[in-house]
Amino acid sequence: DQQFADSENVLGQGFTIADIYLFVVTRWASFINLDLSHLKALQRFMHRMQQHPSVQKAMKNEGII
Repeated sequence: DQQFADSENVLGQGFTIADIYLFVVTRWASFINLDLSHLKALQRFMHRMQQHPSVQKAMKNEGII
C-alpha cells in the first residue's frame, strides 16, 4: 500500500504493463476471499485503473462490464 501512497502507478513512471498486471491480479483477490479493502492507496489505484480508457475497452471486450 505504501507504494501507492507516493505514486499513482506501480513503477512511478506513468501507465505501464506492470499497472495492468497488478490490476488483473488484484481483481482475482475477491475470487479467493482475500480482503484488500484495508489497503486504501491500493483501492484508489484500482479505481483509477478501472476508469482508464484502455482498461474499460479491454473489460468490455472480455464481457466483464
